Formats: sequence, structure tokens, C-alpha cells
Amino acid sequence: MAGDIKLPTRRKPAASNIQDDSAEEFNSESWAAEKVAERKREQEQLREEHQRQANEAFADAGESKQRILTLRSPDELLGMVFDNSDIILGDRLLAKGQPLVIAGQGGTGKSRLVLQMVAAIVTGQKYLEFETGGSELRWLILQTENSNRRLQQDIGKIKTWLADDWPRFAEQVVIHTIENDDDGFVSLDSLENQAAIQTAIETANPDCIVIDPLNDFAAGDLNKDADMKATVQMLARLCRRGNPNRAIVILHHSLTGKTGAARAVGFDRTSFSRNSKVLFAWTRGQINLAPVEPDSNDRLIVACGKCSNGKEF
Repeated sequence: MAGDIKLPTRRKPAASNIQDDSAEEFNSESWAAEKVAERKREQEQLREEHQRQANEAFADAGESKQRILTLRSPDELLGMVFDNSDIILGDRLLAKGQPLVIAGQGGTGKSRLVLQMVAAIVTGQKYLEFETGGSELRWLILQTENSNRRLQQDIGKIKTWLADDWPRFAEQVVIHTIENDDDGFVSLDSLENQAAIQTAIETANPDCIVIDPLNDFAAGDLNKDADMKATVQMLARLCRRGNPNRAIVILHHSLTGKTGAARAVGFDRTSFSRNSKVLFAWTRGQINLAPVEPDSNDRLIVACGKCSNGKEF
């Protein structure tokens, strides 16, 4: 009989994978949107903090909160007296109060070269073919790439090379090392990082500061002009607070590959470093490093990218 026939029970369809995927996609998009909004809030807070600090600086100096630009007449400029005591490297390739960029591909030895440069400067020796000055200057090297083991190896060779001049290097140079979770975080996006960098500078009280590499100190994306500009301006403000004559040396990565290396010299030397337009306009001097051979960094091309206040080499 029909009453005895059991019809199959219709089951409620389970949620489809498409619905699950849509939900996951929606959650992912919501999370991304929240992150973007959070980043915007942090950037706005950063701008407000910068303005607050600037206002406090003006107030502490007894000045109005309005910026005051320095103006000079032609006769005042002609009456100024200058000497060569500001020279640190070459024909003002690096000088007091000026920035220098050393650009090169990864693995070309920028960190080792800058240690050798500092060693030559503080002991009054030539660096490569450059005359040096400012042997009395103190240096702070803010770096995030090299371990203490690597630094020990490099500095050990410098000690052997300097011989009796070693005490001068040991006394006048301080190096930021990576020994805990906080040491490697120096991005200028963070106010906490800015404060830590400022404290390190105040503690060491240097005359010259090395930033190695620029990418780790970035405020945002260095491929964007606005972020590169903000980064170098923040670095200049932090490094020169309390001493406007501090020299700044920035190590930065260049374009890679054969095409990138070819730009170390010639008409394209000004566009050798990554996002070079803003950085090149800001710096007063630039050294370009590129390997001579495609599979070895044993021999390097050392070329002039820029020397605004002296003769190019």
C-alpha cells in the first residue's frame, strides 16, 4: 500500500563551499580594510605628534609657532668667511652638516667600506684616493644588518690595519648592535622607534651618523616619493637635533642586475639608487658602487653620483 512506502527524507542542503569562500573573502576584505584604516590613523597621529614636537621646540626657544626662514642680502653672503675645516671626505663629498649617500647592490660590501672609511677619517689617512679631514669627529653607526660575529670579524681586520692608531677608532666610534628583539626595529613609522633613535643619538653625542641601510629606517614605502621625502626629512631632523652640523651618511640599495650596474656611471649615474629622484635631490654627495665582474664582488667600480659642493671625481 502506498501508506507503507517510505519516501526518502529530504535533507536541508549544507552551506555551499561558494558561500564559505564568500564569507572568508568578506572577512579577509574586512580585515584588510581595518588594517588600512588603522594605518591611516597611525599616520595621522604621527603627523600630529610631529607638529606637536615642532610647536614645543618653538615654544622652548621662546619663538612663535610660525616658522621663520633665514634671509640674507647679497652683501651679507659675500661678506661671509669660510675655510676648509668643514671637509670630511674628498672635495666636500662629505662635509659637516651635509648628507652623503653610498649606493650599491646587495653584497657589494657597503657596510665594510663605510667602516673602513670611518677608520681612515678618524686616523687622518686617505680613503681610497680621497683626502680626509675631521679626525677629531665622533661617529655613531646605526645599523641593522650585521650580527656581532660579522662586526667582530670586520673590526678585527680594521684593528690590525690601524695598528698604533687603533685607540682613536675605538674611542671615537660607537656601533648600534642587534642583540634583542627591539634592536632591529628602527622604522620611522613608529614614534617609539623615533624616540629610541633619538635617545641613542643623545647618548652617543656624535658629530657624524651612519644609517645602514636606509630601507630599515623607512617611514612607509621608499618607492613612493612622498614616503622617501618623509623618511629623509625625519632622519635629518632626528640626526641634527642639538647639532645642526652633524654629517649624515646613508647606505642605500641600488638597482640590481646588469642594467642596474651599468647605471653606476655615465648619463644614468644619477638614477643608480632605488627611487633615486627624491634621494638624489636631497643628498649633497653620492658614491655609486658596482661590481666589475658579473659573478664576483672582489673588484668594484667606485663612481661619483653627485658632488654638489665640490669637484666630481
